[in-house]
Amino acid sequence: MTISILMGVFPQPGNADELLKRPLPIDPDRQYAFAQSLYDARRLSLAAAEFERFVFLFPDNSRVFDARFHAAQAYYTIGQYQEAIAACHRIISEETNHPHTAMDTGRVYLLLSRCQIAINNIEQALITLHNLLSTTEEPVIRDDARNLGAWIFIETAQWPKARDWLSAISSQSRNRYSIEMLTSALTHIDTIPRKNSRLAGLLSILPGGGQLYTGRYQDALISFLLNTLTFWAAIEAFEEDQPVLGGLLGVVGVNFYTGNIYSAVNSAHKYNRRSTETFIEGLKRRITVGLIREPDHNVGGMWVSIDF
Repeated sequence: MTISILMGVFPQPGNADELLKRPLPIDPDRQYAFAQSLYDARRLSLAAAEFERFVFLFPDNSRVFDARFHAAQAYYTIGQYQEAIAACHRIISEETNHPHTAMDTGRVYLLLSRCQIAINNIEQALITLHNLLSTTEEPVIRDDARNLGAWIFIETAQWPKARDWLSAISSQSRNRYSIEMLTSALTHIDTIPRKNSRLAGLLSILPGGGQLYTGRYQDALISFLLNTLTFWAAIEAFEEDQPVLGGLLGVVGVNFYTGNIYSAVNSAHKYNRRSTETFIEGLKRRITVGLIREPDHNVGGMWVSIDF
């Protein structure tokens, strides 16, 4: 058997160094297309990294804003909110070097505020929205910001502020965000079941009465039995001429009794929170609210659909 070796198929040692010195054929179009293909395939972590690489390799390219915004959107979608916030801040800080439209600026601020909401930094999210409203005249962006702010106040049960932000939305966007339906729903907040915490505490003069009032029947029974048995045992101890034991049981009984009142007041607050959360969840089920995650939209606001 004859084995033929073809010389020249593999690079000679002298040519290898030359090949290694040649730059890889990366150009803006290919790099951006690769990052976009990863994004379209929902491989978002890799897509964010490749968009960041695009910005690093081609900092003067006209698509730097789009690349950075895509990266920020990718981070947000996969729950890496701090990275998304950092990406948004980089876009804002580089605005002088890479100027973009008022619509693009609005998209960045809206995304930034949603990231801040996601990490429960509600106060900073509202500051971001206020800053956006003070710097943009784009009607669509302003309405998106007001709608997002209104839902922040709805989620936190700050009803008057929610109404104020909803009322500021322009007539062109009121149907898009079902403002009339939302406003009408907010007129029913007085129907949310509530328990009076002071009354709960007052009823706890009889151990378990406050818990019974707030619907915590098992807690009411336990509180009644603990307090009754402790004080009965203390009285028995004194009658048996055991003042030390009686005094100790009396101290324990006072603690139980005080805890019974505190528990009743706390139960009323919990009942009210649950009732409010149930009302808000019911409102959200009727009007499905979501944050736009796709960067291909012209506006990074919210989408709303109504369930009938």
